[in-house]
Order: sequence, then C-alpha cells, then structure tokens
Amino acid sequence: MHDRVPRSISASLLAAVALLGLAAQPASAKRLGGVFTAVKDANVVILDYGEGSYDVRIYGTEAPADGQPFAAEAKAFVREALLGKNGAVRFKYRNAKDEMVSRVFYTDAQGVARDLSVELAAAGLAWLRPGARYRPAEEGQMDELTAAQAEAQRARRGVWSVPNPVAPWTYRGEKLEAEGETSGTPETVAGTVDINISKIVNGDNECAIAKNPANPLQLVAHCNSSASPWRSIDGGQTWVVGGSLGSYCCDPNLAWDSFGNLFATFIDSAADNIVTKVSVNGGVSFSRVASFFCNFCVDQPSVVAHDGMIWIVWNNDSVMVARGAAVTGLGAIGAFSAMQTAPTTSSCSFGDIATSPVFPHAVVQVCGPSGGQGPNASIRINIDSDGPGAGGFGASIVATTTNVGGFDFIPAQNHRSIDPEAGLAFDRNPTSQHFGRLYLVYTDELVNESHNTNIMLRYSDDTGATWSAPIQVNTDATTRSQFLPKIASDPATGEVAICWHDARNSGTNTAMEEWCDSFTPVGFPTFRGNVRVSDGASVSTDIQMDFGDYSGLTVIDGVAHPIWADSSNSTGDNPDNTSEFDTYTDKYFLSLFFDGFEAGNSSAWSAVAP
Repeated sequence: MHDRVPRSISASLLAAVALLGLAAQPASAKRLGGVFTAVKDANVVILDYGEGSYDVRIYGTEAPADGQPFAAEAKAFVREALLGKNGAVRFKYRNAKDEMVSRVFYTDAQGVARDLSVELAAAGLAWLRPGARYRPAEEGQMDELTAAQAEAQRARRGVWSVPNPVAPWTYRGEKLEAEGETSGTPETVAGTVDINISKIVNGDNECAIAKNPANPLQLVAHCNSSASPWRSIDGGQTWVVGGSLGSYCCDPNLAWDSFGNLFATFIDSAADNIVTKVSVNGGVSFSRVASFFCNFCVDQPSVVAHDGMIWIVWNNDSVMVARGAAVTGLGAIGAFSAMQTAPTTSSCSFGDIATSPVFPHAVVQVCGPSGGQGPNASIRINIDSDGPGAGGFGASIVATTTNVGGFDFIPAQNHRSIDPEAGLAFDRNPTSQHFGRLYLVYTDELVNESHNTNIMLRYSDDTGATWSAPIQVNTDATTRSQFLPKIASDPATGEVAICWHDARNSGTNTAMEEWCDSFTPVGFPTFRGNVRVSDGASVSTDIQMDFGDYSGLTVIDGVAHPIWADSSNSTGDNPDNTSEFDTYTDKYFLSLFFDGFEAGNSSAWSAVAP
C-alpha cells in the first residue's frame, strides 16, 4: 500500500499505518469529488463539485485557534495541500452551521492519496476531536487517526512541542457537544413480529440482504457494522454470525446466483478498493474473487449475478464503471473483463446495475446526482447491449428528472441527507407477459425543498432506451417524506416488490416506518396496496449517518425480505434500547396463497389479503 503519512514520521507509525491501511468508519462512503476553491481556515474548506459548492468541515480534527501556537502553520498546511487542487470528500453529516462534516482526501506532489485529517494529526497541527476515530483494521488495534496523533505526541511535533498544550475548544471556552440531533417522537403501532438480526451495542445501518434461489430457507444479511455478515437457514427467523470478509470498510452489497454462489461486494478499509468475495457454503466462509483499485473515489458498489455472469458497478473517479466475469458453476468464476466506463456520468453516483434475462443479456446501469438538493436533477441510464460481448456502454439516457439531489436534506435525514436512490429490476420470468421488462424506482419531491418526497416507478420495454410515465408507489394523502426505496423482482413469477422508509404517520416528519407494496405483471400495474411492515417507528439516532444511504431487499418464491436500520426496539432485544439502530427484517408476502405457504399461519404475515 502507499505511504499515507508525512515522510518525517517515524518508522513505528509507518508500521502501524501499514497494518491499518486507510481505515474508514463503516459510515464513511457517501463521496463527492471536485476542486477545493477556498480555505476558510485550517478546519473549513470549500469544495466546488461542478454544479455548486459546499462548505466542508474536516472530520475528526480541530486545528489551533487564532492566537494559539501553530495556528498559522496549520492553515498554511491546508492551503498547500488543497487550494486549487482536485480532491474528494467522504461525507459524514451536516452540522448545525450547515457545514458538510467530511473526511477530506487529496493527492500530494508524488501522486499519493492522502487523508487530510491523518496528515494534520501526524504533523502535530491539530487535535483529535473528542470521540473521533476511524475503524481499526482489526479489533484491539489503534486506528490510523489515533495512531497519527499518538506518534506526533511522542515526537513532540507541532502543538505537542510547547509546554502544556491547550485544545482549541478549551482555549475558546467551548464545550464540544453533538450537534443537531434529529428530534421526533417514536410511535407505537400494531403489526407482525419483526426480527432483530444484529442485537449489537452501538448503531448499524446500510444493509444488504440476499436469498438463495436454490434454497429459499437460506438468507444472508450484511450491514456497515461488521466485516462478518449474518446468515439464516430457517427463512429468516433466526440468525447467526457468518464468515469474516477480512479487511472491510462499508457499503455492502450481496447477490446469490443459481449455482449457489453468494457474492459479497464492498469497499475495503485497507485502501479504496472495490472487493468481491464469494461463499459456496451459504455464508459460512468467503474467499476473494476480485479487487479493483480506485484512488479515494468509490461509492456504493452494486453487484448482480444472473445467467452465468457476475457484474459489478461503482463510482470510479467521479464516473460510473462496470466489470463482469463469467460464472460456470459453484466456485467457478472466470477472469473479470476490462473496466468499461459509462459515458456522460460525470457527477453521477449512488447507482445500481441489472442484467437482462433476454439473450445476449444486456447490462444496464443507473445513477443519480452526486450533489446538490435539486431541482430537475437527472437520473441517467447506460446500456451495454451485448452484455459480455466486446461492446461497451452506450451514451447515457436521461430516464427521468427528479427534484431530489445527491445531498437532499429532509427532516428524517437532516444530517446525512438522501439521494434519489435509483434502483433497477428486470422481469425474469420467461412465462410472464412482460418478460424482459425493466423497472426503475427512485425518489422524487413534489415541490423542490418541500420535504414531500415520494417513491416513483417507471418501466421500459426496450431495455432502458425509453421509459413510461411515472407511477407513484406510496398512496398516502400526506405531504411527508418517503425515501430510500428498494426494488426486487421474483424470478419465479415476475412479481415485483418495492419497500421504502415512510414518515407518513409522523407529525414531525422524522419518525420512519418500513412500508412495502408489490404488483403482478398480469394487467400491470396492479398494485396490491401499501402495507406497513415494521412494527415500530424509528427516529435517527446517528447524527453522522441517520438511516444511511440505502436499505436492502430480496424476493424469492413469493416472499420478500426487506432489511432496515431500526431504533424503535419493538422487539425488546436491542441492547441500546432506543438510543441506537439495530438491524431489523421481516417477511412481506407477495401472495398469501403462493405454493409452499401455510395459509393458516397469519401470525407470520406482513401483508394483508389483496
């Protein structure tokens, strides 16, 4: 890996950093690239991302205040590193001053990627703010940010060279506290029994879930909190910890193919790599399939595995890219293709990928705006019409516009923000009257900045070249927020499930419930009706992440399994009660009398009869 600390730092810190890598908190992957156009001080810089600009507060550190020793040196350090240069930020949360608190990355004169917080701490030009740390590569190790400050202290570098150094907040007479916590009153609702998968101390969010198409009793779920996914062998009723994925940061995604290969794609914590691993035993253990390097410029990788292929898409240096490989059997994965770029996807991110069930299995990627709050932001589609053939993605197509931008702040996500979270799903049932139809789900806002966001659906019968008029999925009569939609299709029937976070029952528009709806392709669109799946209502307990950037959903054999971050403690087994998120899931039945279901077992249903 690259040396990520100043050359003056001792060998002991270099060894520690070599073990740790560029570690990132599990919540650290909402990314935006641009040019740093101004340095307000050593703590706040301005990033121009092409469509606007943000005041960015550097996460984790606090430089000396004006009048303190090394204040001028700290500002000069930041100016030299950033001003007028390309770089990127990994967004954490928005504070009470409307600043985007973020990890800040830049490239030094030798072309090496640097983390500004680590560099400042290592140079002795900043203090770590209380509670600031990165995820260690292994539990019990010192994280990179803490290690950088510890080495600077031992070397008496910068602020640590003066007698009795005083932290800048103490110098100013301030007490640092968490800013801008989301408020709102959770509501008690009646419903079926949700399942708490994680039951962990501290929070969890951004979850993926997958079901084995060959054995619907097997499920695997993975969230930001741990490098070890959870697995179930009883249809999601009970869960145990699965095999470790090793060096891990965040943004997990899962796909299970018809051979029984379970693919896990995520961002690696040792470097900004997109890593994919495979399990051939239902998540008991994993082995590496591929690792694709991207220089501090990755976000929300997505993976699909159908028709003897695996495809991965992610944001690479501010554009969307994809790579694919042939799969011929259990554990038999071929070499990945060269990286292909999706044209005209600059400032387009938070994407998804789908492959057509119709030969030659076209590959379609979708992405939305990577910054701003709207209006009229574009959701773009790129089509690789020959799939695994020699051709690549064609020119991007604007499938729709939306008033939800890449950083759109709503009351329920007032710190993290939401994006349109566009998602794709094909009708894969060869007997369906709409076999090969492609569905697109996304979030729109009726009036820009009204917080009246809705879940919208469009469909395409020509693999994404043209799109239908929008159909609103949520049917509430309120002006409150719906967000973080997820779509999945049942390959056995062609039926489609859509689940999302919904604040329709929250008077403050801050308490979220998980809702779902579904439709059959026969006589489309025949929606069954919005159904509340979660038993409780949850408010954000995480001023950095809120509910995260996305949620998860899988559907096989007529049963959908949404997964979400829940703080209601409706199950009574969250060790943090209602102060932190745990990972919840439930069953949503697309048909009450689908083959194999017990028609009398209504206690397990999360749907009502259509």
